Amino acid sequence: KVESELRVKTKALKLAEMNDFLHKREKEDAKCQHEIQETYKNLSNLHDDKALFDMDPEIQFLLRQGQVEVDTGDYAPDFKDSVLIHRSGIEELNSLIKNLGDVKLANMTECK
Repeated sequence: KVESELRVKTKALKLAEMNDFLHKREKEDAKCQHEIQETYKNLSNLHDDKALFDMDPEIQFLLRQGQVEVDTGDYAPDFKDSVLIHRSGIEELNSLIKNLGDVKLANMTECK
């Protein structure tokens, strides 16, 4: 009986050691799977960024002074919402504003 109890204890110790080894390997496997998923995610993001840069390149235009009508705000230029407008369109709007200002001045002088 003592001998069989001793065998049972040794087998239990061996089983516990095997279970510890198995849990250790399962943790390593889970860690590796997580790293693989992160790597695939990063690779996918890099592919998306590359496609974005291929399809939407940034182009710098050199314009003469006085033709850039963009609010640079706080000395940090932000051109994300900028739109290029033909010069004739801007000149038409400026002349319309001048005419409306002249009409307003004329009305103000009449009211005096």
